Amino acid sequence: MKNNLSVLLAFFYFSFAATPSKAIWIYTPDFFTENGKSYMLQNCPIEAIFDSIPELRPKADEYWLQTNKNYQATLSVQNSKLVLNSITVRRYGNDSVIVPSNALSEVFRSKGPIVLDWFSGQLIIEMDDHTSRTDMKYKVLEVVKGQVTGSRVLNHHALNRLRRRVYKANAHKMQFLDLDDLKGEMYYAGKLRWRRHIPSKSYQIWDYASLNDFDLIKKAVKSI
Repeated sequence: MKNNLSVLLAFFYFSFAATPSKAIWIYTPDFFTENGKSYMLQNCPIEAIFDSIPELRPKADEYWLQTNKNYQATLSVQNSKLVLNSITVRRYGNDSVIVPSNALSEVFRSKGPIVLDWFSGQLIIEMDDHTSRTDMKYKVLEVVKGQVTGSRVLNHHALNRLRRRVYKANAHKMQFLDLDDLKGEMYYAGKLRWRRHIPSKSYQIWDYASLNDFDLIKKAVKSI
């Protein structure tokens, strides 16, 4: 057991020592701003861009754990349209200190805000910050080609019912990273009564269910 632990510690030491220019930071989601307040999203609406065109993924000096998502997007609604205001990455400044940097202009042709006219789907916004998720309220925005066509507020149980419906309609698109992810998806499909925690990929149900017009994405982003 001691030998196994020593090998594991050595692996982490040399892995981090081999990349001294990179720092480690815990994963955080994208955000939605409304009336001067910021709320966490359960979606990653622009991740489809970087999945389809990896060369556009902004460079960062700080990588987040358990994901290749190295940025934080901030969205809002302006004139009934869903817009992207910033893509924040963390990079070393001139004094070798990690600072936030907006990479929006590195990805898109225009300076912003960017209308997500390629995006159709549901945007899930966590409206409260309670310790217990059962107390939380969620705003669900219905979006069609960037136009916000509807809005409703759901409690935790209503959101899970919606999640199960969305899962059943889109399960054929999903890929699972490991057993925990599969267990999480089965829970939301109503096939398991409980699970110990929400797996990292369970939130991606919403992203799998979204529709993205890749012709419009190519028009909006910079040429590679």
